[in-house]
Amino acid sequence: MRIRHVAVQAVAVAAVSAAVAAILITPAAEAAVPRARSAAPVDFNGDGYRDLVVDATEGAVGTVKQAGYITVLYGSAHGFSPANRQVITQNTTGVPGSSTAGAYFGTALAVDLDGDGYTDLLADTLKPVETRIVIWGGKGGLQTSHAAVVGSRQGDGFLGLARYRQAGDFDGDGHVDLVRIGGQSTVAYGPFSRAGVPARTARLPLDTSTPGGLFEMWDIHGITVGEVTGDGADDVLVTGSQGHGGFTTYVFPGSKAGLSDHPTRTLPGGMSVRTGDVNGDGRNDVVVGNYTDYPSKGGGFTVVYNGAKGLTAPAKPVWINQDSPGVPGLGEGGDQLTFTLAVGDVNGDGRADVVAGAPDEDYPGKVNAGHVMVFRGTAGGVSTSGVQDLSQDSPGVPGATEPNDFFGDSVELVDGDRDGRAELAAAATMEDNGSGAVVIFRGTTKGAVPSFAFTGKGVGMNPAQAHFGVLPTQ
Repeated sequence: MRIRHVAVQAVAVAAVSAAVAAILITPAAEAAVPRARSAAPVDFNGDGYRDLVVDATEGAVGTVKQAGYITVLYGSAHGFSPANRQVITQNTTGVPGSSTAGAYFGTALAVDLDGDGYTDLLADTLKPVETRIVIWGGKGGLQTSHAAVVGSRQGDGFLGLARYRQAGDFDGDGHVDLVRIGGQSTVAYGPFSRAGVPARTARLPLDTSTPGGLFEMWDIHGITVGEVTGDGADDVLVTGSQGHGGFTTYVFPGSKAGLSDHPTRTLPGGMSVRTGDVNGDGRNDVVVGNYTDYPSKGGGFTVVYNGAKGLTAPAKPVWINQDSPGVPGLGEGGDQLTFTLAVGDVNGDGRADVVAGAPDEDYPGKVNAGHVMVFRGTAGGVSTSGVQDLSQDSPGVPGATEPNDFFGDSVELVDGDRDGRAELAAAATMEDNGSGAVVIFRGTTKGAVPSFAFTGKGVGMNPAQAHFGVLPTQ
């Protein structure tokens, strides 16, 4: 099985331990479920249009190899364009440090830390020491002249904001909060000062390094933040495997008191997890991807539908893969469908669609060329009919399928023109011997339609071995 090629700072965490599996979970009574709440938009310049972040952490800055750089495409009434961009390196004026070989500078999080209405960018660099930098958003875009260090690593511990990997509003007060799940699990509650200081923090006994802890850090495969319990506060979903006992997803609910330190429900698990309202009933459903050859060859995903009483009594989970009726192709060992996963409304019908990348899909004579599949959300749930099967040989898609491009090894959905239909960004980070490329598909009533492709060279950077196209979750 191919190991995912990812940015160094986007550390893969690994599956949920048997200690958690042994817990007897009694679901709490659900509150009345309001309309599904979406994640806060990424909007660095506050113009109301969502922006897209693209990383090339292994990209050279001039002749400095693996220094890393970040590209932002700003949304507009006309959508995305490579011309409407901002490229940030550690050589950019105001950004702490300087571009250094092997620093792997890249995105950690994009959140509105100080609550001023502009999304801010948290970026990590590994040299000369592991450091987290904040670049504040503002009118005109990211304000690199106001960038500052807000965290670092010393010895075996992280200081300041360097420890946090996910963001949400866990107490429902309208301010962004940050959480670290794993070793020394902690929640930092916003708003944050310009020095990166939170309003308060709380420890969570979730890891085995804490007395009474639940997790072995290497047992976690995927974490996401989404509102699935219907109380207006974001929840944390953690998925992974339990040694030899299969896969499980655990839901840690948020509330007015903050994030719970124990799961209140369990769901089918896998390697990644996302949330979204796929049937348009006003409740966020849970989509769990598993790109391994379990429970069937080639990978696939499980949909857990959020019922009238919430996730305490969901409809029977549904497993979808390339052997499901109506889905193009065949489930073949090593295809790795759902190696990447995104959930959002591509066609503007008010129901979230599921986008799954299968970067190891083979075509005749073209091993690991890759493709991306778009599964429509309908009133009856995720449909296996009318699935869009997109590759670099699809009509209108720039380029062509080639061996070892791994098209679909990074995907994201962002509504860049505010028309209610999300644009699909799909990357092939191994395109052209590792230079990388991103294809943008416009969201239309008929689904994803190819628009343009762009590369590191196209944004004015050295393309060689940049692996351009890592799309941090928005």
